[in-house]
Amino acid sequence: MTKEVNIDIGGGSKAEYFSALASIKKDELFIVLDPKKFKCHYVNIYPSLQPMRWGATQNWELPFRSRSVDRAHLNFVYDFISAWGLDELPYQKLISSLKRVLKPNGQVFVREPKIPLEILREFFEREGFVISESVRIEKQNQTPTYASFIKWAKKDPVGEQQSIYFPMEFVATLAPQ
Repeated sequence: MTKEVNIDIGGGSKAEYFSALASIKKDELFIVLDPKKFKCHYVNIYPSLQPMRWGATQNWELPFRSRSVDRAHLNFVYDFISAWGLDELPYQKLISSLKRVLKPNGQVFVREPKIPLEILREFFEREGFVISESVRIEKQNQTPTYASFIKWAKKDPVGEQQSIYFPMEFVATLAPQ
């Protein structure tokens, strides 16, 4: 039986989010993509957790076969891109690459702290994704990972506390073709 494949784009050098999921869902594969050298000690504990060093190139093409991924997670990816002063094109290229690698009905979980998600929803809709309603992460079941998202979202780029930001989430499902 083939394991369901999950990817976390920009998952961080410690891979905390996918480490937590791998500890619960042992029958799925969790691949963490990040350009940094990994400092994740859970890789030896959870064999289904696979770090992959990947830094987006000019084309932002994901290193997977077409129709090979069940779910993707984008946690604060747009926030990171905009913090570097890049325009929206890299994010749009990433969505096109996600469309290629996702299986039919594959899902992308998009979580961002500081921008109106309507912009990102439009990017996904243009690529043929069906979008769920955006929800505030605070209204969902609290886990340590979500609590860290909320804490991160309330900081500005230099780490000072802010109170006006709330992390939001939506799910983009690839419509069958």
